Formats: sequence, C-alpha cells, structure tokens
Amino acid sequence: MSIIKFKDLSDAAPEILAEGIEVIAKKLEEENLQAKAQEIIERYDIHGDKSLQRSELIRFLYDVFDSEAFDVEVDDELVSKLIDECDLDGNGKLEKEDVVELSRKILTAMRDEFEKCLKEKE
Repeated sequence: MSIIKFKDLSDAAPEILAEGIEVIAKKLEEENLQAKAQEIIERYDIHGDKSLQRSELIRFLYDVFDSEAFDVEVDDELVSKLIDECDLDGNGKLEKEDVVELSRKILTAMRDEFEKCLKEKE
C-alpha cells in the first residue's frame, strides 16, 4: 500500500502525468536525493543535531502533504511507519542517509501513483 494518495488524478492529462514522472525520475537520482536530504535537514532541524526528530519529521510531512492534491493524513501511524522504515540505525531519529531513504520512498510512491493513473488512461 502506497503512503501517497492523490485525491483525484482522473482529470490529469497524460502529458502532465508523463512530465511528472520525468521530473520525479530526475529527483530520484542519487546526487539529487543527497542534496535534497541536506536541504530538508537544514530547514527542519530545529534541535541542531543534524537529524530529524519525530516532531521535526511531523512538521516536514505536514509541509509536504499540505496540498489539495494529496489525500494523506499525517498521523501517528504514518509517522511511526516512516520512522520504522527509514531509520536505518534504529536510533529513533532520521539522519541524512535516513532522510535520503525517506525522500526516495515518498518520490517513488508519487511516481507509482502517476504511472498507475497514466496506465489507466491507456
């Protein structure tokens, strides 16, 4: 089950979906993931420990999914699931490599949703 749900992509033109898939593919390149993870940590790390603690992750997720397009509830279950899946060393917070994994997971889920919708239009 994908962590990303869009409210409705049925009206999206195939060209827009295909362009979105291309943009996401570029963002999924390792170099871009590394740079984005660093940006995320710099923006959301209010504790200054070069990681995202639970409260910082929640703030990040609210910002990511605060859009009319998404049907994602940022709740304790989602936050716990993402920490469990992305916290590679199990310390309860997300360091840079963990944030790379988090970004990869979110972008891959978005790409999968776009591809699913595009396939349904064929």
